[in-house]
Amino acid sequence: MGILENFIFSNKVKIHQIDPVILRREKLIARIEEQLKLLEKPNVDYIEKIRNVRCKETNRVIREEYDKKVNRWWFEEKGKIYIQVKYGTSIIELRKGKPSIEVKDIDELREVLEKLITAIEDGEIDIVLKDVGLKIRKKFL
Repeated sequence: MGILENFIFSNKVKIHQIDPVILRREKLIARIEEQLKLLEKPNVDYIEKIRNVRCKETNRVIREEYDKKVNRWWFEEKGKIYIQVKYGTSIIELRKGKPSIEVKDIDELREVLEKLITAIEDGEIDIVLKDVGLKIRKKFL
């Protein structure tokens, strides 16, 4: 009698799936953090990122820094600053018919971005993110 005869075999396969709500939250939070980095350098449109790259000579994966171009979500008009939160290229309307948030200055803009991260973590805009995700998906079908 072989060793394998003693095992109980199953057809069960582990499913590697992350909750799509959490994925949407993490994606939006990462983009807001990029905007916060842009606030630190007002005249620069690039932020430093790190990616993993396979070295052709050694076939090992190495970490490499690169500059990523990031578009600003905020703009100035008539002495006021407005920010439009984006998911991908779509502008998110956090309130129906109002796609932007008005702030007085850069310091308040930083506070708004930090509060948005907290709101996203608390799940306050999950429904809005789901709707935007569905609209984006419809473009590809």
